[in-house]
Amino acid sequence: MWLNKYKIKSLDEFVGNRKSIYRLKKWFQQKEGNIVIINGQTGIGKSLLAELFLTENNFLINSLSNCEEKNNNLIKEKIEK
Repeated sequence: MWLNKYKIKSLDEFVGNRKSIYRLKKWFQQKEGNIVIINGQTGIGKSLLAELFLTENNFLINSLSNCEEKNNNLIKEKIEK
């Protein structure tokens, strides 16, 4: 798919709000809390920003989508794994 072929691979390549990236990195370094909320309009890169940040900080990413997982039992199974 075209989108995956040209998808950026690191936060350094992320073109957008540098202030948000700086604040996210600062939050992580200071361990200020365990919840981050990223909001904004559709298509601005919220999910991509989260994925890049988590990957660069060695987190395991498990994505769940309520739209894709219509069966609550399937969601429960994924969470338990």
